[in-house]
Amino acid sequence: MEPGIKYTKIGLPKFAKKFVKEEDFWKYLFKMRWPQGFVCPRCGYVEYSYHSTRHLYQCKACKYQASVTAETVFHKTHTPVSPL
Repeated sequence: MEPGIKYTKIGLPKFAKKFVKEEDFWKYLFKMRWPQGFVCPRCGYVEYSYHSTRHLYQCKACKYQASVTAETVFHKTHTPVSPL
C-alpha cells in the first residue's frame, strides 16, 4: 500500500450507491492515488497522457504507464464497476 492513502471498508450496496457511473469510480481512484494531481511513480514528472481504453496514465517524460488500480483489490480485474 502507498503511504498516505487511507482505505475504508464498505459493503457492496454502499459501493454501488457511491459509484453509479463507472467514470465516478475512476475519478475517485485517481484522487485517492494522486490527491495533488498526477505524479509519475518513476521520475516524478507531472504531465501525462490518458489511455482511456486501458485506464492508464502515461508520463510524458519517461513514458511510464501507471494505473490507479495497481496494488488495490481491482488490480488486473476486468469486471465492470457499475452494475448498469
